[in-house]
Amino acid sequence: MTENQDVPRLIVLEGCLNFRDLGGYTGEGGRKIRYGRIFRSDDLSKLSPGDMVRVGELGISTVLDLRSADELARAPNPLRGRPGFAYYHIPLLDGINSETDGPVRIESLPELYKSLVISAGKQIAGVFQVLREQKGGTVFHCAAGKDRTGLIAALILGLCGVAEEDIIADYALTYEKMRPFFDTMTQKAREAGIPVPEELLRSDPAFMRELLDFLNRTYSGAEAYLLGLGLTLRDMGDFKNRLLEKR
Repeated sequence: MTENQDVPRLIVLEGCLNFRDLGGYTGEGGRKIRYGRIFRSDDLSKLSPGDMVRVGELGISTVLDLRSADELARAPNPLRGRPGFAYYHIPLLDGINSETDGPVRIESLPELYKSLVISAGKQIAGVFQVLREQKGGTVFHCAAGKDRTGLIAALILGLCGVAEEDIIADYALTYEKMRPFFDTMTQKAREAGIPVPEELLRSDPAFMRELLDFLNRTYSGAEAYLLGLGLTLRDMGDFKNRLLEKR
């Protein structure tokens, strides 16, 4: 790990456990990612009125919801339609589910991440088009802010030239922050007689390492992968210039 993980990236909110600023990481050419530009989070459906004011005070004006339509129906996003926020729903798992007869069966988290990279290219490209065009701060999230959010965070940080050790460390923080939620969920599942594979709840550094190795081996890294999805070098430059400090 090359970055100090004590940097105050965690945003304390009543309705979220894992709302974090991706600012401060050192990227391409020694330029750091600016604070207040890009945030990752778990489910936003339980944001309190005070939380929503706080999110606006952070300069966030764009919300990217990566959850499925069913998840959104069960837990609506309170920032959707709220004045001052542009809301985009890009269900990342649709890229996999559309190629199957139903919801994808998760054998392991690294396999899920690789399947998303392979099959959800259209959705991932859409995410980066939104990110490239926004001027204010943006938050992207799924349910736990771990898997779908973790993949997008890894691609963002990779594109910005952040060291792999920092990408892995950022991913691993999610289990630490979400542990109370996972413990409660596991207890309720056990009481209902539903088995919960514990490894699916973790954000083991080895899982992200496997994803990054796959991206490097198969696509020559995040930037080449995104270029393959149809984003241009100009798109990449605009995106990096928006996130990274000026030279």
